[in-house]
Amino acid sequence: MALSTSVLAYLVAITIYKVIENLTLARYGLISKIPLQYPALLYITIPFLSVLFLPIGELYYYSTNATLIFWGLGGLFILLAMLMRVRSYKDLSTHYQKQKTEQHNDTFVSNGVYAIIRHPIYLSNVFLYIGCPLFLLAKWTWLVSLLGLLGILLMITKDESLMKAKYADYDMYIKKTWALLPKIF
Repeated sequence: MALSTSVLAYLVAITIYKVIENLTLARYGLISKIPLQYPALLYITIPFLSVLFLPIGELYYYSTNATLIFWGLGGLFILLAMLMRVRSYKDLSTHYQKQKTEQHNDTFVSNGVYAIIRHPIYLSNVFLYIGCPLFLLAKWTWLVSLLGLLGILLMITKDESLMKAKYADYDMYIKKTWALLPKIF
């Protein structure tokens, strides 16, 4: 396979992912609801954007040639990321709609996928941190993926500390759910 075929397939996969993510955000009215905080920008967004684009640079620089197996495996992780995000946004939307009709803001999301995983949107980032370098057989992008994963762990610690301080029943929620991966973490 030619380099341009690999890059084209990768760009199509990433574009589909981003279009579906943005359509989902728009459909559920969440575009302005999810604030971007400074630590998240530094710890997650910068590695996220790097992981999206660095594999292309590596492909051209090292002249690697990803095979269909790597396209498939990487594509599977990108698909998992997309499905997890769509489901997470749907559950967030249900929560925001309920808060709007009840005129109060004293609960956190604990339904749908949030009944099992406390940070499903971060999990979708983990899937992308695996899928993007795998798709194009990148080597050095894995270091950025590792930094992104560490950023996610830092943000989980920060987020959970804030949630514990804000909600009295958050400790009980922690006992019933997993941070990212059921039965693992």
